[in-house]
Amino acid sequence: MALITIIKNNIKKTCVVTEGTTVLNMLIENGEKIYSPCGGNGTCGKCYVGVEGNVSEPCDVEIANCPNGVRLACKTIILGDATVFLENSKMEVCTSVEDSQIEIDPIVKNENDNYGIAIDIGTTTVAMYLCDCNTGSIVGVKGFSNPQSSFGADVISRMDKIIKDNSSLNLQKNAVLTEINSAILELSNTNNIDISSIHSAVICGNTVMQHIFAGIDPSTIAVAPFEAKTLFENGHYKASDLGLNINLNGTCLLAPCVASYVGGDITAGAFLSMVWNR
Repeated sequence: MALITIIKNNIKKTCVVTEGTTVLNMLIENGEKIYSPCGGNGTCGKCYVGVEGNVSEPCDVEIANCPNGVRLACKTIILGDATVFLENSKMEVCTSVEDSQIEIDPIVKNENDNYGIAIDIGTTTVAMYLCDCNTGSIVGVKGFSNPQSSFGADVISRMDKIIKDNSSLNLQKNAVLTEINSAILELSNTNNIDISSIHSAVICGNTVMQHIFAGIDPSTIAVAPFEAKTLFENGHYKASDLGLNINLNGTCLLAPCVASYVGGDITAGAFLSMVWNR
């Protein structure tokens, strides 16, 4: 076993890992975000980290492309105790919305303290909105980069990870779920709202993102005949079963999808725009 120190923004944390694992896998397993568009296949050359200690020698790709002292996380194998240095990069996430005149019909009806959370899980970014379900007003917004980018920049790369190792399904689900629950807590604290007052959640995303969030293997979407296991026609779940940190009896709706590559994000957009009236 090896003792690894991770330093990010001058904050240190330590973990113990099995020797022989890559720095990339170590970071993913410990909840750290790292940009890895190819999902660790060693083809993009963008998972830069600083490393000191007992690790493998730089490979030819690193020697040719990495500045001095910089390594590729997917190519660096941990051989013993080491220190990994991370930069905290930020991504601008668009969370602006336009007012629309729609009739309010919340999933859960409660005369007092009835809040809901709307979540758009994009492949690259996640946008969240805390809403007053009695008035339809937006109380707070939060956006962040999707931490699943460590498994690949696109849905094909992420499904490929799951096909090769099914344990990646839970890793990808938990990566985004952890960030979502952290954002829910931040939104509730900032707006002086008790989490128990959040009775419902609506989640949309492309069909693959919704499968992963629900803990459903999306692999069949990647191979012919490219059929999804579900289109969430009846996508009602108990929020606690999905791991969402809202009211213990809260309800979650995953938006219905149209097809394997036409997801609930398209359905939600069509519903909001009421395009059929135009």
